[in-house]
Amino acid sequence: MQWFMLIAIALTFATLGKRLTLIDEVYALATYSAGAVSGLWGFAIAPEIAQFLLEGLALSWLLRFARI
Repeated sequence: MQWFMLIAIALTFATLGKRLTLIDEVYALATYSAGAVSGLWGFAIAPEIAQFLLEGLALSWLLRFARI
């Protein structure tokens, strides 16, 4: 379950980084970097079925909201 916590932390850092962009770009960049590392690490140690589920959710979101 550690992978789930790391992905949740990454989403929290991404949200926080978006809000910090208005204050200072350096803090936002550091927060986005920490979120990216946390998200990649959490995805790497996730079980295979969770990886397929997250990939499917990401692709469905991309196809729904991106105009390709």
